[in-house]
This record gives sequence, structure tokens and C-alpha cells, in this order.
Amino acid sequence: QGSITAVAGGGVSSTGALTFTAGTNGSVTLNAAATSTGSTLNLTSGTAAGTGVTVATGILGRGQTGVNVTTGALTLTGTGALTATNNNVAVQSNLATNALTVAMGNGSAINAAAAGADITFNNTTAGAITINNAGLGTINANDTVVLNGNTGAVSVNSAQVNGTVTGSGAGFSVITAAGSLTANTVTATGAVTLTASAGALTASNVSTNTGNTNLTAGNGSLLATNISNTSAAGTTTLSVTTGGNLTANNVTGNGAVTLTNSSGVGAGNVNLTGNVSSANAALTITSGTAATATTTLSPAVSASGTTVAVTTPTLSLGAGASVNATTGGMDINSNAATGDLAVVLAAGSAINANAGGQTIRFNNLSANAVTINTNPGEGTISASTGFVNFNGGAEAVNVDVNNIVGCVGGTGNPFNVAVDSGDLSLGGITSAANLVFTAAAGGNITFCANC
Repeated sequence: QGSITAVAGGGVSSTGALTFTAGTNGSVTLNAAATSTGSTLNLTSGTAAGTGVTVATGILGRGQTGVNVTTGALTLTGTGALTATNNNVAVQSNLATNALTVAMGNGSAINAAAAGADITFNNTTAGAITINNAGLGTINANDTVVLNGNTGAVSVNSAQVNGTVTGSGAGFSVITAAGSLTANTVTATGAVTLTASAGALTASNVSTNTGNTNLTAGNGSLLATNISNTSAAGTTTLSVTTGGNLTANNVTGNGAVTLTNSSGVGAGNVNLTGNVSSANAALTITSGTAATATTTLSPAVSASGTTVAVTTPTLSLGAGASVNATTGGMDINSNAATGDLAVVLAAGSAINANAGGQTIRFNNLSANAVTINTNPGEGTISASTGFVNFNGGAEAVNVDVNNIVGCVGGTGNPFNVAVDSGDLSLGGITSAANLVFTAAAGGNITFCANC
């Protein structure tokens, strides 16, 4: 029933397995080094409340072929550490609830750095996992970090997590204070938060059916692939704070989907390499403000929401790509220092807001130059029975595309619009300079009311 304490001194070493097992009401405390030079280190506390396994500051527990910790509460005090030299570290709760708490001090570490080595938490029997010391302690795996919460919540807040995070939970949160973070195959029945506060984030195959999804790269790029939120009201937010680009590939949500890159000069791009969509709410995309910052859709990629707002110096659509507002309008605005907006449309690309009477607005928030003529005669802008407004104000509007569906209006000095197919409808246009309108051969120019 008692506790086991390895006291300071020469430590404990064995060429075979080294095992410390406390009684039901007992704990295991390492105040001296405990090393298995040829096998595993095994630390097991009692199952009663208040028991646990503790590694004192400056003390190392090491197993040559693995470390197994069985306890409801693991504490690494100060710089205490556990290391598996050539294999895995497994930390498993033995409480009736299967809940596991890990407290990591400043400079502490759990290490499994050999090729292919994993660090697992509750991998045998799932349960809630809390590793929450406000950015202290390093979890260092060569391969994967398994967090098996299943119906229990997972909450991790560590200095750094090396290795690919994978797992499940009723809510799944991993926040790191330093370094990059990688996650692959995360399934939750609650909110998902993956945050690399001071590094890049790579997240793949992340899904939830309840709550919000938040993916953040604090200082570096964000690569998000196969992100799904099927919650009726749950939002999906991808953000880069500084220092990198944001790349989204197959991101879907029922609630609002927001992609924001706040990086300054030298980065700030938003790249859509796969479809991005909100089924029942708004899609909002914001790139950085540097003059070279671009929001790019790869060929055949679709971006859609009930309404769409894109804020970027340059919006570029590859061949066959499209931006679609399914039930409402669309705003495309520049956030460059000059306020100038460039839109690049490749063959077969389209900007659509085809629900009846909707408006597609370019630079509506701040009137500045609007240029859509990099590929003359390519791309379609379609508002069906609605309106297409180019708000150049005192600056130029130059548009040359394949087709515009909807009533064209706006301001610009000059104001030039050309289409290579179909008719061109105009109304509500103001300019202090030249007005030049060009329809396709055989096409008509008609005048309409424009709001």
C-alpha cells in the first residue's frame, strides 16, 4: 500500500527491465536517476485519488527499449525528464475514469527520438488527457504523438511538441509556445484548436461534428489539408499571424469559413490548392497587405459560401477556377496601401453571384483603381439578373474579360469595359474621363438601371 521513492545519490540502474510499482494508495517518485540500459523502465502508481508518478527536477528516467508510465497523474518537476532511447514512451491512466493529467515543469521533457519512435497518451484505454502547464515542457517524438481521448477531452499546452500529433477527443486542443506543429488525423466531437504560437502549422485530416475549428500559425506558414467541420453552427478559422503563407486544400464547413493571413512584406499569400467552402454561411478570405500579396486559386479549384468577401491586393484564378456566392452577394476589395485592386482571370475561370438580384462589387469599401485585363478576353463575371460594380473612384477602371452577366456600373477615370462574348449591359456609371465600352462581334450594348 505504500509509496516508492528513489532517493538522491547514485541512482538506480539495471541491464534488464527496471520496474517501480506502488500499492493502491501509493505513488512513485524519482529523486535520483533510474535507468534500464538494456530493457524498459516501468513506473506504476496506485489507483487511488492523489497518487501519481513524479520525476524530480534535474532527474532522468530512461529505458533503453522504452518507458511505460501507468498513472492518473504524471509530474515532471522543473527539468525532470523521461527518455526512451530506442523505442516508445507510453503514458497510460490507471484511474477508474481513465483520465490522465500530465504536469510539465519549465525545461522538462518526454523524449522518444529514435527513428520511428512514438509517444502515446492513453493509447491502450482512452480517456480525457490534460497536459496543461501554460507553455512549459517539451514532448519530443521522432514519429507520432498519440492523444487518445476518444469521448474525453484532450487539452495540451506545452512549450513544444515534436512529432506528428494524432488522436481524438470530445474537444481537441494542442497549443505550443515554440517551434512548428504538425497534426494528422485528428477527430473530435467538440471544438478543435491547433495553434503553433511561434511557428508554422501543418494540419491534415482534421474533422469535428460539434463546435468550432481554429488552426493558427503564429510565425510561419499554415498548410491545411482535408479540414472538415460538419457542425451546423461551427465556424472554421484558418489564420497566419506573421512570417508565412496560408495554403488551404479541401476545407469544408457548414458554418462560416474564414481564411486570414496577416503577414506583412515578403509573405502574406493565400493559396487555395483545393476546394474551400461554407455550405450554409459566409466565406471570408483575407491576404496580407504587401503590394505583392496574392490570393490564388489553382486551376479548377472552387471557393464558395452563401456570401463571399475577398480582401487582397491581387486575386488570381487559374484555368477553370471559380469564386461563388451561392445565395447572396460578393465583395472583392484591395487591402494594399495604394488601395489598387488587380484581378487575374484565366481561361474558363469565373466569379459568380447568380442568386437573383445580387451584386458583385469590386473595391466597394475604398474607391481605387480596378484592373482585370491581364489575360484579355478570359474569364466570366456573372451576377445573373443582378449587378456588377467597379468602384474606381478617381482612378482607372480597366476590365477586359470573356463575358459579364449583369448590369455593369460604378465609377472610374477612365472607365473601360470590354467583353469578348455575349452582350454588355451598362447603367449608373460616372467618370470624369473617357468611357469606353466594347462588346463582342455580334453582341449588343444595352442600358439598364444600376443601384
